[in-house]
Amino acid sequence: MPRKLKRRVAGTEVSRETLLQTPNRAFTLMYGIGRLPNVRTAMVQCGFTDAEHDRGYNLLAIVTRGIPVLTVDLEVASATTALDNWDEDGIAMISAAFTRFPDAHESVLTGLAPIVGPRAVENVATILERLDELEKTEDGREALARLATAGMDEKNRKELAALVKTARAKDKMKVDEAALKAEEKFEEALLDLRDWYVEWAEIARIVVKRRDYLIVLGLAERRGGGGGGDDLDIIDPTPFLDPNKPTDPNSGT
Repeated sequence: MPRKLKRRVAGTEVSRETLLQTPNRAFTLMYGIGRLPNVRTAMVQCGFTDAEHDRGYNLLAIVTRGIPVLTVDLEVASATTALDNWDEDGIAMISAAFTRFPDAHESVLTGLAPIVGPRAVENVATILERLDELEKTEDGREALARLATAGMDEKNRKELAALVKTARAKDKMKVDEAALKAEEKFEEALLDLRDWYVEWAEIARIVVKRRDYLIVLGLAERRGGGGGGDDLDIIDPTPFLDPNKPTDPNSGT
């Protein structure tokens, strides 16, 4: 089964955009903690030791090296990219279309989430197999009819199936086992970095109250992109934080 990209600390799924923005946010957080002595002191008191700081940087080093590119046939590469680009919007479309069909929603989408990279191929393949199973029941066929009106009809499914078949053409790929392992290491490090960031960003939001410090840490920005206003937009809020709750401008670190 395709692996999920999860924000495992919070236990909720993360969008591709949010996950891929995490390295930048983690770097800004680490840089800000190192730059602001008062913040560093407060974070150390909460367990942000040199070892924890180094762990964040080590994870960041892994993900910034990126995923090695496999040598593949251009047709395979094109199909893989198309499926990778489709799976996030496709899952969202199916989820919305099946709102009135909870059984179909559960049977098709349980255990699935958008995946970054070549593993999206198997993600889409699983979705197509589960959609085909819906053809066997009346309720399932009604759900598929609703999906077709939303923009994903049988023709679209056949086109996706053809892309999956092309992307799975292993005889056209020069598989580098070291590169595959490096890709797995990248994905695991990205998830671990996300967990690391969620933990320390949440703690920083609790112990740091000054608006200017929150901005340096990359945890907030002034609304409108500048000016002297007091209102802040919270960056990447966690489930435990109310982004509409005002911050006391007179509080210290």
